[in-house]
Amino acid sequence: MDSSFPIDELPLSVLLHIFSFVPWRDKYSVARVCKKWNSLVKDKSLWTYVDLTYETPRHNFKHSPKLLQFMQTYLGRTLKSFRTGACSVNNKVLEFLHYHCPNLQELILEGNVNQELELSLLPETLTCLEISGMMPQDYPKNWFRPLTPDYFPNLTSFAVQDPRNPQETLHHISRLQTLCHLKLLDFDQEPISRPSFLTLVRNLNKLQSLSIEGCCGVPADYTMLIAKHLPKLKQLKLDDSDFLKGKDLKPLITLQHLERLSLECCENVSFKHVAKVVQAMPRLKHLHYCTHKCRYVKRHVLFEKYAFIQSLNPDLQLYYAYWPHWEDFLMEPDSDSDINQFGDEDAPDVCRGWDAESSQSEDEN
Repeated sequence: MDSSFPIDELPLSVLLHIFSFVPWRDKYSVARVCKKWNSLVKDKSLWTYVDLTYETPRHNFKHSPKLLQFMQTYLGRTLKSFRTGACSVNNKVLEFLHYHCPNLQELILEGNVNQELELSLLPETLTCLEISGMMPQDYPKNWFRPLTPDYFPNLTSFAVQDPRNPQETLHHISRLQTLCHLKLLDFDQEPISRPSFLTLVRNLNKLQSLSIEGCCGVPADYTMLIAKHLPKLKQLKLDDSDFLKGKDLKPLITLQHLERLSLECCENVSFKHVAKVVQAMPRLKHLHYCTHKCRYVKRHVLFEKYAFIQSLNPDLQLYYAYWPHWEDFLMEPDSDSDINQFGDEDAPDVCRGWDAESSQSEDEN
């Protein structure tokens, strides 16, 4: 059999299928091979998921005219997901998405946006909208006002990072009662007020996933409000929360459907409180827990603590951020070492009450 079969003789449908696996940056190289391939690369069906995050200097779309030219050439009705990266986005870009990409479902706006940008120009087919990578002063004034079911009837997932006015932003988000997934990232301008947060959780009682990460402040009883008003919650991320204390986790045990809990970089949550949560929530399937202090704890001490937490729920998937392969980290210690398994003497101390904050420093070091 001749191994030098010319690829150009393959049917067009087969070539299109092959090109669909080529990254968007490399499609430009494919287009320069011949006129036939250039025509194939412009087929709209090849551009279903476009991520411009890792653009190269040769394909620099930081200026809106270049981005718009790229979109007019390659994007169309088949586009389902679009990530702008550091590209400059203006109203013409949004208008193109609205009129020429009627099947767009996911849009991630990052980096530069024009101060006159109007979210109302986005297609109503969106189910996922994420806005991140911008400084607070870069957000246009009253930008989130169009966040209503009238403009976004199908929106089920929304994420926003460090907005200009946190309280006003939460007010507008609370009107999106179709939301199932919500991320509040790096609210550094001012603490989230209790009235704003209460309105949010009351109106969005269908939420299944909630992330509150890196915020400078939240209401003191925010975990109680979450447990009371979000009964359908399945996933909760409270990462990088210096204000979160171990006793604040107690209300969460009433969440009957909670399967995933993330407590990364929560410095005031000790192993004792995490063990108490795991013991009280046998339905929990995934747990992310670590603190910066863990980096300075002896390896065999961490082994004992994580091994004990795992023993409370053998089916729990426990993740430790600073060791990606945590199963390797928690392998059996060598027989000639002086490491003891977590014995009965230490177990009561680990599972002590929720308010046992005093011995946390001794536990972490």
